[in-house]
Amino acid sequence: MKIAATFAALASATEWQGQSLSSTCGAIATVDAGDSPVNATCTFSTGAYATNLVSVGGVFWTSGSTFTSFDGIFDGSSVEVLVFFEQFENADGELDNSTCGEAADITVSCSDNGMADSRANLIGNFAFAPDNNSFQVPVANADASFAVDLSAFGALANQTCNGAAMSTSGSSMACAFDGVADVAYFGFNSEVRPENPNSIFA
Repeated sequence: MKIAATFAALASATEWQGQSLSSTCGAIATVDAGDSPVNATCTFSTGAYATNLVSVGGVFWTSGSTFTSFDGIFDGSSVEVLVFFEQFENADGELDNSTCGEAADITVSCSDNGMADSRANLIGNFAFAPDNNSFQVPVANADASFAVDLSAFGALANQTCNGAAMSTSGSSMACAFDGVADVAYFGFNSEVRPENPNSIFA
């Protein structure tokens, strides 16, 4: 029964071995969350395995392990999750695969809240490509008070508020979003990509 339940919850999956400390082992899993993330609190887990990066398109992280979404942004209860697991070198300088989880270790469970999250300036999911530290990040319930500290990303370039008035100071940037659009965006290029960037802003 447990095996059958696992396959029912995990609709599809892809896994890979790590290539380097900057491109670790990982998995992509499409998981049935039981309910839509829209107007819900969804809890994400990889069991006992630590992550280096988690990416779930169309969601807004409310903590390091929970997220929500909104009407018009997410559809259905199937959630595609990209995970890079934390990985280290062993005494011989080879990548240690013992810290690598599998797609079956990725779980998502959503519980309907009955209404949308109303928190101002809720930062959305960071998408990631190993060879590209260029980000366009969504912001829900955006208003003129939006500000963000990007010091974890190192040197910055090409900051943008996508048409909204912008101010910068060191590693911080602020956008005077007008609140008209359902979702606003800010963008930047970075020197580095920190571990689990979504959890920094949750």
